[in-house]
Amino acid sequence: MRVQPWFWLIAGIIAFQYAPPNQGMLTVLSIVAAICVIFVSILGHELGHALAIRKYQNGYPSITLMGMGGYATGGRMGGVPGARRVICAGNFVTVSIAICSFLALGFLPPESSLLLRNSLKMAVFVNIFWFIFNSLPVYPMDGGQLLFELMGAHKSYGHLSRAQNTSMGMGAGLAVFFLLVGQVIAALLLGFFCYQLYLMKKMR
Repeated sequence: MRVQPWFWLIAGIIAFQYAPPNQGMLTVLSIVAAICVIFVSILGHELGHALAIRKYQNGYPSITLMGMGGYATGGRMGGVPGARRVICAGNFVTVSIAICSFLALGFLPPESSLLLRNSLKMAVFVNIFWFIFNSLPVYPMDGGQLLFELMGAHKSYGHLSRAQNTSMGMGAGLAVFFLLVGQVIAALLLGFFCYQLYLMKKMR
């Protein structure tokens, strides 16, 4: 497993935004706890992919965590057995973490620490957001990879071109939507993915 420095930087920025301000040590501990929550959540998602690669494709996966998430290598896409299970396995883990964190919140006694309660709330928020965003049909996110599988992008250049055009169109529309609702980072990321798809088409 490899963790790029950008991962810690982005995680720290997100954690700082959601930490309670001007509360001394509680603020510091909240930032550290939020970074840990983000790390465990993204790692859990990628472990889902990695374990599925090992189980369904007998592959030897490797995990990398980077600035805007992570990825697991070692799997085979393009209509091969187990490909769709590998794609969906990450979100299965993400949803499981969100549900477990939500249930844990309900079982916390009233006198439990604010830090623990906030950390569980953060886990619910991070994993629900990651599930929704990562499920968008924009390649190379999981939703986009699943779209390529369902559209048979591996069958011919025509199938691949249609999948790329569909993903680019949806990505552009979603980028505009996120921009209009004030989610600039999400909009820029989707725009970047659309640009990558455009370059993929140009290289064919």
